[in-house]
Amino acid sequence: MSRFPIPLLPLLTLAALLHAACASSQAPREPATWERDAPPAVEALRASHIFVAPGPWLPGELDTLALAASKMPVALRPEASAPLVLERRARPCLFGMGRYTEACPTFSDDGRTFYIYDMILMETDGPLDRQRALTRPARQQLWRQRAIAHALVARADTIHDVSQTYRWRSINGWDNAGARPRNRDLHGYLRPMGKSSAHLDFVTSAEAFFFREEDLIDIKPQVGTPVYSPDLTFSCQEFTRNRVLTDVFDTIDANWRAGTLRADDPATYDCPAFERWADIDNLVGVDVLFAAERTDRPESLFGHLLIHVRHRSAELFRSQGFEYVYQFGAVTDSDIHPLRFVLEGMAGGFLAVFDLSTFRGIDRTYLQLEQRTLRRYQLALTEQQTRQLLERIWEVERRFAYPYFFTTHNCASFLIDLIGPALDREEPLPRKVFAMPTEVLDILASVTTESGEPLLRKPDADVLSAEERAILASEHIDRLAARFALHPAAPTELHEVIEALRRGPPDLRAGRYDDLLGPLQALVARAPELADEASGLYDAFIALETSELQLVEASLLEFEERAQLEPLRFSAAEILALRRELYRHERAGLRARQRNEFLDAVQEHLRRAPREDPSRAEERALDWHALLLDAHRAATQAQGELIDWLILRDLYNPRAALKAREAHYATTQVERSERSLRTSNAGRWGVTLSADGQALPPQSAPRLHLDWALLDDRLGERRLHGHRPEVEATALGVRASAPLNAEAMQRLELDFTLFRYISIATPRAGSRRGFTDRFGWALELDARHIAGELPLRTHGFFGLVLPIARSDSGTSLLAMGLGPALDLNVGRTETAGLAGGQAYLLARAHLGGYYANALDVRVRHAELFNILNLHSERNLSARLGLTLTLALASHALLLQPYSELDYVSGAFAAGSERTDLEFGLRLELVRDAF
Repeated sequence: MSRFPIPLLPLLTLAALLHAACASSQAPREPATWERDAPPAVEALRASHIFVAPGPWLPGELDTLALAASKMPVALRPEASAPLVLERRARPCLFGMGRYTEACPTFSDDGRTFYIYDMILMETDGPLDRQRALTRPARQQLWRQRAIAHALVARADTIHDVSQTYRWRSINGWDNAGARPRNRDLHGYLRPMGKSSAHLDFVTSAEAFFFREEDLIDIKPQVGTPVYSPDLTFSCQEFTRNRVLTDVFDTIDANWRAGTLRADDPATYDCPAFERWADIDNLVGVDVLFAAERTDRPESLFGHLLIHVRHRSAELFRSQGFEYVYQFGAVTDSDIHPLRFVLEGMAGGFLAVFDLSTFRGIDRTYLQLEQRTLRRYQLALTEQQTRQLLERIWEVERRFAYPYFFTTHNCASFLIDLIGPALDREEPLPRKVFAMPTEVLDILASVTTESGEPLLRKPDADVLSAEERAILASEHIDRLAARFALHPAAPTELHEVIEALRRGPPDLRAGRYDDLLGPLQALVARAPELADEASGLYDAFIALETSELQLVEASLLEFEERAQLEPLRFSAAEILALRRELYRHERAGLRARQRNEFLDAVQEHLRRAPREDPSRAEERALDWHALLLDAHRAATQAQGELIDWLILRDLYNPRAALKAREAHYATTQVERSERSLRTSNAGRWGVTLSADGQALPPQSAPRLHLDWALLDDRLGERRLHGHRPEVEATALGVRASAPLNAEAMQRLELDFTLFRYISIATPRAGSRRGFTDRFGWALELDARHIAGELPLRTHGFFGLVLPIARSDSGTSLLAMGLGPALDLNVGRTETAGLAGGQAYLLARAHLGGYYANALDVRVRHAELFNILNLHSERNLSARLGLTLTLALASHALLLQPYSELDYVSGAFAAGSERTDLEFGLRLELVRDAF
């Protein structure tokens, strides 16, 4: 191979010239000189390395710009090597600044020149509403000042990239690219341009941070208008922005405040409306409330999260009933069709807002009408974090609206958006694609505070619904009745009266509560130690009456809504506009009057609006309601007489009895919490190794199983962040299994669970149950695939479940189920439908220690008729499983040995049958379980 000489020196010279051409930049130079002597303001600006190009500058403009530049932090001013040029253009543009458009560019292409335009002011509405506090000349002055802030901060952000940090993006929920915010409320930005990107949100916020309406009014009060209120200023409305911006500039230059308008700002501003609302001196804490599911309402399956701001109850207006409770909820048309609600909710067609209520209102809605227990979880916040969370609540309530998606952006995910910015974390809180309330509880509990404790902890303060109190009361009545029956001092008629009250209709009960009084007095006279139990028996009966009364009231409300011929209708846009009007001021009394006037107008319309004649069902409900009121009144009056009788004889201390009951309830809650695994059952997974019981290895290869489910609550399980132990719910579950040999893919089995739900919680208790109310219910939708044998087998079942026995904790139980089943069998050569019935037995026994330790027995029997082949098919399966909990530091390893028997006859042809026996061990790791 021949070689050619390389001219090394010329090549090196050429490379050096190319490098110089590419790397060098035009040396900074001043714009064209002024024809006459430059105004003093030009020289003042030049001192900050800001050059001014000659142009159609109006009198006073340069003075305003020079003063504004002198009030900006030194660290944000241009360096001598990269000065900023101001160029005046005789063209109108909004706020006298560019809009990053071709018609109104903000910077030159090289970013060195910033353009100033003729001033156009926007109406003082939307995000600019607080500028109503300034006269028009003052607003013009303010925007000239903000132009300097915009130019300097925009250039600084390109260097420091502050707008892309989590702390900044979390305020409005910007995505990782800073291109799309979750907050769609224009009022959540300092001006409309801020909604374009996280960068412009940061820049426009910094404009208002450095130059505020209140700054001008403090310097010259006459520029303020009569509508000015300190409570509506940046300082008293944008707490989170103010804190994050302050911290950002602290990291750039610890002495940035020197010479700026922020130099003398206090640590906390004087904001009377906020301070009255927050009432920091009486603040106890902030709790997360989890509204548990209703077993007869599948739409409540995943639960709901709320925020409860708790204060000391020293003052009447701040008693628990009037404490603030907030929740994210979708805003829809008042008459929206259920199908449209589901479809648009799945597609994000609604906006969700942070709505204010009171604990009394939540009690009425969730505990009474919907009969959903509220589980309470405390946020372990420092005093500073608690204040910051209240500031965040203040802001979100007024200026946030998020797109609502049922599965991804809902009450659970919004809670993370609410809490995250208040923690001042540099890293985001964990998020999941599917946001479920129970999983968000897991996320918050997994966050460790500076003191080393979990951010979320479970106290002993659940608030039980009337229905759940009634269920507990019914069990309590059974225990007291059994105890009284065995006591030698019990009158013979006591048991008969208790049974009549337990089983009789309300008209009979109204007359028999007095009949209970005499036997109880006779019992206590002979056995004074039973005084508390005697009064407690009336408490239990009153709980039963209250539960049934509230259920009927809920039915009457539904009747009333359906009977309206001219219901009051509001569109979602009208509701949002009405809501916006409430926050144009910070006068709490006026806002309350506005709310009450609106509610009064609604009630007046409902009173005057025509309605349908009462139906038979409504008439029966009204009559039943009247009877229940009489029964409830009779029970409370009889209890009052008993208590008076006991107190006169020094046999009963109401205060001590109440405290003893509260202490017993708290002790029970603590014991149950200590035995429960902490996490929920969201994202549950496990690994199983099994063997064929009819051909043990080495005759057959062991099988490996992997299972995962978006949600997998098992019947009888009890977890701090989970659902009721009387409910089993599996959503989007998959189980894959294959032999551990070369035939793994040829013998792969896949089981899919779209949805499975079993409830043994009866909606009513004791004598309040009709025949169907004695049952829970079950629904199964699943499918199976066996490679090379069964392409697809789908299964559907709906039936009733009868709870036979259940422990107080709900972790031991016995139940039976029965109902119709429908299968579709897609075979290799034919497809057939099968229909028939299915029955099963469910049993679980808690073995002591953690509630996860249990013995499970499940038997399922289905008799199906093959419509195509005209022959029957029988499926019988039985499973015996054991679960043991092994503690591994803060985690739990669940060891689950099991044996399973499957028998199928007639599945492939008349007379065919197959029996499978399997033994296995499933392992499940529960992280942060303790």
